Amino acid sequence: MRDQRFPFSDRFQRHLVAVFARVPQYAVRSRPVVKVEWFENELHRAIVAASYAHVDTYKSTPSSATILEGARALVDKDQHEDLAAEIRRVFKEDLSDLDSVDQRIVEFVREAALVEAVLKAVKKIDAGARPGEVQKLVEEAELVGNQFLDVGEDWSASVEERLVRYADRDAHEASLLATGMPHLDEMLLGGLRAGELGVVIAAAKTGKSSLLVNIGYGAVRQGVSVLHVSLELDRTLVLGKYDDRVTGMQRSRALLTPNRYKNRLRSRLRENAKGTLIVRDYGTRTASVPHIRSVALALIARGVKLGLIIVDYLNIVIPTTRRGEPRFEQAGIAEELRALGKQLNVPVWSAAQTNRNALNRALVTLADIGESYEITQVADVNIALCCTPDERAEGVLRIFGAGCRERPTGMTVECRFAPQISTITTVALHGVAYATKHIERDKAASGSSPAKDRVERARSRLGLQKKPSKKLTTRL
Repeated sequence: MRDQRFPFSDRFQRHLVAVFARVPQYAVRSRPVVKVEWFENELHRAIVAASYAHVDTYKSTPSSATILEGARALVDKDQHEDLAAEIRRVFKEDLSDLDSVDQRIVEFVREAALVEAVLKAVKKIDAGARPGEVQKLVEEAELVGNQFLDVGEDWSASVEERLVRYADRDAHEASLLATGMPHLDEMLLGGLRAGELGVVIAAAKTGKSSLLVNIGYGAVRQGVSVLHVSLELDRTLVLGKYDDRVTGMQRSRALLTPNRYKNRLRSRLRENAKGTLIVRDYGTRTASVPHIRSVALALIARGVKLGLIIVDYLNIVIPTTRRGEPRFEQAGIAEELRALGKQLNVPVWSAAQTNRNALNRALVTLADIGESYEITQVADVNIALCCTPDERAEGVLRIFGAGCRERPTGMTVECRFAPQISTITTVALHGVAYATKHIERDKAASGSSPAKDRVERARSRLGLQKKPSKKLTTRL
């Protein structure tokens, strides 16, 4: 990094050294963000390193004598006189422009971080790294400058601002994106906030994609621009689901009654498509979060004001970093999706698949997600799709609040589900007792009972094991 040239003069870099060495708030703020090796001049690097060492130990700015003492050990003896002269120049710098220096510091930090990221990327490419890993390095470098400016919020000093925020109902509602499904929005206290991640938990073929389509449809009806990324279904099928939802008719009607279907689709789109819907499809396990980010940024560059991102579904997104075990990789994907929402200031909805045991459960919980459990710890909202085989046949679906941050957990939304037209209609919102009833149904179906459960818990505490069944005993 020392041999790299940045578009910042030696004179300006001396000014930065003076700011970091002499101004307490800048000394502390620059420490975790600005790296010593980003300065071109060896003397400047020694001065900054000595200043940082003092800040780390004493949490205050050092004197010129203290810096000289610490920096002398970092340069050759024949440079000691030049070092002392440079320190004198640093302490004579005019710092009256502190009010305007922030932005220039951010530019310096971002430029240096980008150059460092590019150099690391070249090494990673030579080592066979994935494109997603390289892109992630560059994106993280672009955020470094913002980290310097954002020093947090003072609890006591910002009390009046918070009181204004708490009382501003319009701002609170504006920060939430409703699903357009009344009882579900009631359970979620209005919807999902910008920067939050919502995950739909469900067994295979039980309505994950349909619920995501209904959420996307609800957003478009509110005038929101939606990016729907499908990693399982072809874009034609996804758009077809949206067509089914808006028309309330199956696409097969386009063949049977073409004119009627055509007129209905056009008129319903005019009435309901107040926002923009963009559907981008990828093959299964061919896209990572950086791919999704690049599509979102390209749309924003074209003037699309994104308000929601939907990813169908999380388990088949490619991890950008290998973490050894699939569960950790999936948690990493969830973290990246949530970070993407924060970066673009939009809510993100996705889905995660449960294990096969949940297919016929009356109540699906976080315990049914198996290896994907870490996903639920990252997500702000986890809702589970529940239905027994009989309910499925009758078009009954329940949405269970399996685990939600700053929202009630354990409530259930009762729905009607018409899969042939991808339509989920909420009917009622029930309290915790409603979910408890379905837990008992699952226990009854598995041959369990409260009495049996108490006996098994007592046996477990006492370290007793069940006696082997005679039918399973084989004489050797």
